[in-house]
Amino acid sequence: MAACQEAILGGRTVQYLPLASIGDKAAAIRGVAGSEFLALDDLGAIAGDREAEHALFDVYNMAKAEGAALLFAADVLPVQLGLGLPDLRSRLGACQQALIKPLEDGERRAVLRQQAATRGIELDDTVLDWLFNRYARDLGALLDLLDRIDQASLAAKRRITVPFLREFLRETEPGG
Repeated sequence: MAACQEAILGGRTVQYLPLASIGDKAAAIRGVAGSEFLALDDLGAIAGDREAEHALFDVYNMAKAEGAALLFAADVLPVQLGLGLPDLRSRLGACQQALIKPLEDGERRAVLRQQAATRGIELDDTVLDWLFNRYARDLGALLDLLDRIDQASLAAKRRITVPFLREFLRETEPGG
């Protein structure tokens, strides 16, 4: 079970609360009051939990009064969360909202190609096709791989080609 994570960032107290992985959500929410920046993840996990909803309502009001910054994350819009407390629904609905969606393959390719270009690397379609057919499509994993490929190609003084990638992954990845 994950707990609240606290840090100091730019001199500000920052707390992250992953609600889906916490048992006593109401107590955990009340426990983060007083942070200068509070991030609550998996907001839908408190839907229908009257005590947790009231705790969040109180923390929200206190944070606003103290000038603290709040960040909420959920799989759906606030109106779709199924919250029972009307005042909490209203407060969350009034927050600025942004829909963040995973990138499509073409967008991931564009990001990878752009990041490679900033390093002076050209990734042609053949290399990207091969890579996307054989490696995780998670952007973080792809960018991490780009870092490692960049270092390896500089050390080997070789261009990044399919044969180079095949050899590199065979030597560095389990089951590669």
